[in-house]
Amino acid sequence: QDTIGECKTFVVLENLIVCSKYRRMGLGRILVEYIENWARENDSYNIFFMSLAKRKEAHLFYESLGYSKDISVGFKKYL
Repeated sequence: QDTIGECKTFVVLENLIVCSKYRRMGLGRILVEYIENWARENDSYNIFFMSLAKRKEAHLFYESLGYSKDISVGFKKYL
C-alpha cells in the first residue's frame, strides 16, 4: 500500500527520547498515545517512526505499541 494513501496527511515522528532515569514508567507510551490521538483528530493516514538502526531497545518498544518494522526503507540526507 502507498505510504501516503489517499493524499491524506501523515505523521513522521523522529527522536522520541525519554531520559534514561524516567524510562519504564509509561511516559513514552503516554507520549505516543497523545501523538496517535492528535493524528486521528487531524485525519492523518498513518504514523512513521524514524529510529536509528542501532536503537534495538527502542524498536522493541515501538513494536510493543503495535508498530511494524521492516515494511519500508527510509533514506535521509543531512544538508
